[in-house]
Amino acid sequence: MSPGDEEKRDGSWFGGESHEFDPNSVEPPLDDAAGPSVDIPAAPESSASAPGGGGDADVARTFWLVVVMVNVGLFGLTVGVLYAFIRGQGQFGGAVAMVGVAALVVAYRRYRAFRRP
Repeated sequence: MSPGDEEKRDGSWFGGESHEFDPNSVEPPLDDAAGPSVDIPAAPESSASAPGGGGDADVARTFWLVVVMVNVGLFGLTVGVLYAFIRGQGQFGGAVAMVGVAALVVAYRRYRAFRRP
C-alpha cells in the first residue's frame, strides 16, 4: 500500500474535493429564455412546379456539362504541355493539349449560349 491510496480509493483529493472537472463551475448555465428570439422563415416553394417546368433540369444539365468540360480541358492542357516539354513527347503532348483546348472551347461556348428560362 502506497501513501495516497486512501485518497484514491474514496475518490477525493486534498481535503475531500472531487478530482473531476465540473463544467458548471466555469460559468453559469445559459437560460434559453434569456436569448434573443429569431423567426426563421419557411423555405420558398420549388420552381419546378412553375409553368413551363423543367427549367431546373436544363440549368443542372448545362452546369454539369460545363464543369466536366472545364475539368477535362484543364487536365488535358496541363498534361499535354507537361508531356511535350518535360518528357519530350511533342506529338503526344500536343494532341492531349489540343483535346484540352477543344474541351475548354466547348465549355466556353456552352456557357455563353445558355439562357436561363
